[in-house]
Amino acid sequence: MAHVTSNATWVDYPSTATLVTAAKLEAIENVGDALYTSEYGSLTRAARPFFRMHYAGSYVQTANTDMVWSNISMVVDKDTDSGWGNANPTYYQIPISGRLWDLYMRLTTGALGSGVTMACKIMLNGTSVATNSIGSDARVGTGGESHCNAVRYGVGPLTAGDKIYWATWATGTPTYAGIFGGVFPEVVVRDAGPA
Repeated sequence: MAHVTSNATWVDYPSTATLVTAAKLEAIENVGDALYTSEYGSLTRAARPFFRMHYAGSYVQTANTDMVWSNISMVVDKDTDSGWGNANPTYYQIPISGRLWDLYMRLTTGALGSGVTMACKIMLNGTSVATNSIGSDARVGTGGESHCNAVRYGVGPLTAGDKIYWATWATGTPTYAGIFGGVFPEVVVRDAGPA
């Protein structure tokens, strides 16, 4: 039987017919190392990069104006690689090159006026919704609550240092905030694996 390590088929021990050399043992160990690196991004990691933050405040959207998320009222729930740029505008900085990333943004409001449109945007390496957008979603209001969910799966491969930004837009002036005591505007960035 052929092995991924290219080692010869095992024979009964003791035997001098097929010596178990250091090179063969190293090849066996390298297979496990390669699988581990593929799964986690390096030999020193124990988990894939993951980031989640939510917006704990509330703000009123300026009508017909792009609003790039600032760091005000942002609560970081999990950031395995310290990728959050606590700046204005806020961003997540990709920590590992050559991997795919799942990106998610949810925008919530308890009251979206009838006929009012709200949108959320995910942007890569810049804050222009016209040139840097890589994901978006929009909702037209009916007078009640509304949830806007921009999602992109398997973006990349991205390079360490790439930055992910988020923005909102609306035709009216909805108030974005947590609703029902626990449903918040949020952002999730997750390492989806090797490219």
